[in-house]
Amino acid sequence: MKDKCSARAGGRITTVMITRDDLMTWATAAYRRGWPAALTVLLPIMFAFVAIHLSVEYLMKDVNWADVTNFEIKKEGLDRFTRDVAGRYQYAVTIAFLRATAVAALILAVVVVARTISPIWGPSIITIVVATIVVIYLSAPSLESAGDERTSHIWKLLNAVFHAGEKNGIVGKIIRQRTDQSIRLNIAAASIGFWSLLVAFASLSVRRPNGQDVSQLKRRRRELELTTVASGAILVMLTAINKVLISWPQALLTEMSQKAYEPLATAIANYWGAFGTGVLICAAFPAWLSLFGDIETAAREARADDPKKQADWKKEMGLDFDFKSGVGAVITMLAPALTAPGIDVLSKLFH
Repeated sequence: MKDKCSARAGGRITTVMITRDDLMTWATAAYRRGWPAALTVLLPIMFAFVAIHLSVEYLMKDVNWADVTNFEIKKEGLDRFTRDVAGRYQYAVTIAFLRATAVAALILAVVVVARTISPIWGPSIITIVVATIVVIYLSAPSLESAGDERTSHIWKLLNAVFHAGEKNGIVGKIIRQRTDQSIRLNIAAASIGFWSLLVAFASLSVRRPNGQDVSQLKRRRRELELTTVASGAILVMLTAINKVLISWPQALLTEMSQKAYEPLATAIANYWGAFGTGVLICAAFPAWLSLFGDIETAAREARADDPKKQADWKKEMGLDFDFKSGVGAVITMLAPALTAPGIDVLSKLFH
């Protein structure tokens, strides 16, 4: 099968014959270069919405959250007041750090994608991602009005405390509404930051053609390290926010209710930590695998098929990966999962 493509050059029409073999060659080359980028986007989505979400929801379907509405609020005015204010301060500060991290992540993603793809198409892709998330945020119902089937477990737990407080005339509807708004805005900010970084990961994952020079490989490695660290930071902040958010109302409960509340609050915080670590690994692994492959290709081009000379060349060019780099990458990947336990340890040390 042959297709004709015509182009006008110098007043003449030039016809180029495109064969099926040409299309297959192009498709094969595109697949070899683009499969890591596709995995970078698909793996985090599959992990978040299939491996984690469906597994948890499958086991939580028969849970009746109405059973957790019998929490008892402390009657002591001063102790309850001080703990309430302290919890609000901690939550507000963590929110500020999350949103600042999201803005920094967005800026980094724009710079990386603009350098990697193009100065025009790169920022345009990020703009589409941000606009989509903003539209979803503005059109989504509030957590309170979404119904039990569509709300998160954190909101259900907070709602139980709010109901208990309202029964005693201690918690009003204003704090419920403001908490609702802050959670939704936090989700939007974290989504903008992380999805922008996911686009950056995908752009850095595309395999380069043979002949990529050392300076390009070094820049790509440096940008990949920054993107990995930024993604880890935003997921750590998201885990910390959820931990602080569910710890805030716990301090308002009586000692008996606190004991009943603690296991559930700890499980939810650990869930978000595991979620963050899994998503980060799924996003970063294809990008690093692609970079390793391109470095190996460059080493073979520079030093033929001699493994020792290739290793020496990579070390000489500063493209080798040492033990220190490996440890740093592992710590970054595990950071979200270690956030909630780390906060617990620090709170006990300084309590």
